Amino acid sequence: MFLRLIPTSPTDFIPSQMVALKTIKENRLSAMGETTGYFDRNRDGAVAYTISHDDQSLLTLTQLFLNKELWEIDCLSLDEAYLKERSGRSVGFFPFESLKRTFVSSMTDYLKFSEAALALPPPLKFIAGVTGIEGYQMTAPDGMTFGGFETIAGHAISDEVVYTSEIAEYNLDPNVILQP
Repeated sequence: MFLRLIPTSPTDFIPSQMVALKTIKENRLSAMGETTGYFDRNRDGAVAYTISHDDQSLLTLTQLFLNKELWEIDCLSLDEAYLKERSGRSVGFFPFESLKRTFVSSMTDYLKFSEAALALPPPLKFIAGVTGIEGYQMTAPDGMTFGGFETIAGHAISDEVVYTSEIAEYNLDPNVILQP
């Protein structure tokens, strides 16, 4: 799953990767859905990330680009093997409430960071999505069922779901922004 926040008006670039790294550290920008992790700089800016303690594979990443674009990636939450192992199910699925909480938390953090640390003027373009999900089922939202009994149903007929829109002002509720 991923979330991007993109400036829509011209903005000054962050002067260096070291400044980008200092900005994410000082403002405690974390990797998607996480509260702890590592920080580093790279050719494009700076990153906050988490890795697997088992095999050192990337789990989550937040990239701050020098052009002040933010991009978060979560490689774990929709990983089919991970979901099957944790749930005992035989097919991948969307853990609806968990994904919703992650997207809302990330958008909340992004908006605070973009306003306070980056001084980006609205509107801001955002892209939210999931990929690699063909055949996945969806869990029902908390307290709901499908057809009266089932808590998981359906199947994704395409490999991705992507939503793009603009955020007109900072005081909008991330739940409303991400509702579609």
